[in-house]
Amino acid sequence: TAEEKKEEKKEKKEKEKEEKEEEETEEEEEETEEEEEEEMNKKNKNGNIKIVKALIDQKKTKVKVNETDTNGNTPLHLAAENGHTEIVKALLAHKKTKVKVNDPDSTGNTPFHLAATYGHIYIVHSLLAHQKTIVNFSDPHSNGHTPLHLAAYNFHSHISQAFLAPVDFFVDCSYS
Repeated sequence: TAEEKKEEKKEKKEKEKEEKEEEETEEEEEETEEEEEEEMNKKNKNGNIKIVKALIDQKKTKVKVNETDTNGNTPLHLAAENGHTEIVKALLAHKKTKVKVNDPDSTGNTPFHLAATYGHIYIVHSLLAHQKTIVNFSDPHSNGHTPLHLAAYNFHSHISQAFLAPVDFFVDCSYS
């Protein structure tokens, strides 16, 4: 009947409206997450430990510590490259999500490669002390170079020596 068709049409419109509202809500949540991650990478690159700690410690926030930027860099890559030791320690100590310490960026460099390349000894110590770090990692994109190769190539003898010292020799590199 005509009344049933009107009712069906009305129900269909309501259902479409609900679906559209759900999609908009999901899109807003995704945008918020993307903005938070973008903020985390920006603050991480600038070395703002207080803000990075606040972002990763928030219970409501779904910050993805392994999210990559357009160059394949995670927050750990950016902190290691820019010499932000406290941020590296905070990320390594993150309990909610296991930080992927051995993932290469788009050029084949892991955070360990970057710390060794730029001579950031305390970050190298922190990464060496981290159980999951693969010391001799080499990626075809990085011409097969290991962090030790890069440290030597860039004349960072203090980094090269760190590879020869026992891990328990290092000063406590844990995050507190």
